[in-house]
Amino acid sequence: MDLVQEFYRSNRLSMNFLLECDDAISRIRYSHLQMLLPLQKKLATLSARFPESIDAYHALNNNQDMQLKVAKFLTAPSNMRDTMLSEFRWAWRQVKPLLDDFERDVSHFTLSQYAALSHTRSYL
Repeated sequence: MDLVQEFYRSNRLSMNFLLECDDAISRIRYSHLQMLLPLQKKLATLSARFPESIDAYHALNNNQDMQLKVAKFLTAPSNMRDTMLSEFRWAWRQVKPLLDDFERDVSHFTLSQYAALSHTRSYL
């Protein structure tokens, strides 16, 4: 039994080494989170920005999630629009210009977006 204890003592890591590793990992994690924080803030502001015009709406082609949210909003009944305004933190003055354009001329919105809308409307 004494040999097993001796083997264990000689091969285990020292407590100082473990504390140093834990400290290094904590520092790396903290610096990583510090770098992510500005990116998360920028993402939140970009995802909360509602397009002001039809051109701005079409410029969202690289952000199809946002484009779909906007399309859902534009085609939703007024009671659902109020819910979506608070859910996505949009202000009425943000959405009014595009909503007016949409109600005047629906033809600027492509058929593929309507197909996507009809597919997602079943989930609403």
